[in-house]
Amino acid sequence: MNETKLKIRFFTIADYIEEEIWLRKMHNEGWKLVKMVPPCFYKFEKCEPEDVIYRLDFKDNTENPDYMKIMDDFGWEYTGKCVGWLYFRKSASAAENENEGEIFSDNESRIEVIINVLKKRLLPIAVIFLLIVIPYTLHAITGIYSIGYKIFWALIFVLYVLLIFRTVIKFAKLKKSLKRYLKIRHSSTLKRVSPDLPPYIRLNSKYGHSESSFLRKTWSPSHIFRLKMSFLSIHLRFPSLQSSL
Repeated sequence: MNETKLKIRFFTIADYIEEEIWLRKMHNEGWKLVKMVPPCFYKFEKCEPEDVIYRLDFKDNTENPDYMKIMDDFGWEYTGKCVGWLYFRKSASAAENENEGEIFSDNESRIEVIINVLKKRLLPIAVIFLLIVIPYTLHAITGIYSIGYKIFWALIFVLYVLLIFRTVIKFAKLKKSLKRYLKIRHSSTLKRVSPDLPPYIRLNSKYGHSESSFLRKTWSPSHIFRLKMSFLSIHLRFPSLQSSL
């Protein structure tokens, strides 16, 4: 039986990029991911140290067999899901260039993921905060309750405030940097990597990725993969188009 270990690591919905990097680091150290248990438990299995790329995609249970088959066709191993996020990995040696190490070939797709996460994850948290946390906290503070009860709801209130503000600010910065990069890319040819490029590019360069290769606009297998996913999305949204073609 292979050796396993459980690690506790907390990532918010805005930290999926950091989570990808951490999982890659763990695999480099000889521990591959086998299971995630909400909210912060990761089960790893002992393996040979290898540089393996991890990628997360937020589908919120909308994935289908066609989507999973396309991911498999392009070499992405499905490792599991957790709270709407799908986890994939691929050996870095199997990625011939930077684009093949990405499940998104453009920043527009990353912006879509950010918007989707905000709508389906942050919005419910905000509703719970407004309808439950705030009223209960005010009731606890103004009512005749024990000091422990008051402190409990005060801490819940502070944690929710920090979580919401941190998530909004982080996503806003990432979205802004991605849009700025798109504007720069469309207005001129980038011959030199700027230090204020999107955090996604800077963070992934930590483990040997070449930023310049990421910026090259080529029809790599990753672009073909993105094209297939676009057609799949259109087919799923408008199935009647298939019969009319």
